Amino acid sequence: MAEMFKIQGARELDKVLQKLPRKMGEKALRNALMPASKPMLDEMKGRVHVRKGDEAKRFGAGGKKGRLPGLLKASLRRRVVKSKDRLAATVLVGAFRAFYAPLEEFGTKHSPAHPFVRPSFDGNVVGAIGTLGKKLGEQIEKETMKLAGSFSKSGLIKRRRR
Repeated sequence: MAEMFKIQGARELDKVLQKLPRKMGEKALRNALMPASKPMLDEMKGRVHVRKGDEAKRFGAGGKKGRLPGLLKASLRRRVVKSKDRLAATVLVGAFRAFYAPLEEFGTKHSPAHPFVRPSFDGNVVGAIGTLGKKLGEQIEKETMKLAGSFSKSGLIKRRRR
């Protein structure tokens, strides 16, 4: 089931972001996306199924051809991918080294599903959007102060009311 979210002020943030130099805009985006995605990554690590004891031995853990228990959990990462043609970025949260992550998430005819990605996303999407907006605003303000340089330190710029 798809949910719709209305984000107030997103257009304004995008307009200001587009006016910044590309490198500064990319840095602001990256510095906002990473903290916004952290709770999702932490929940994924808590939900991922790790085989232990006899179950781990049964699946060949530790042998030459077997998988070590916890590889999937250890391979969960966040990665920011920048757009080549415009100022935009995407954060990818998931398993990048464990090829069998989809098999764990959705199951097979031989093993049941152990979903960890979708429940983590569903539980954290609203908080992530809120954090993203707040952090992006802070980062844009920080980058514009750097751009203003010594002029911002002179006291001629009025402080923004909070």
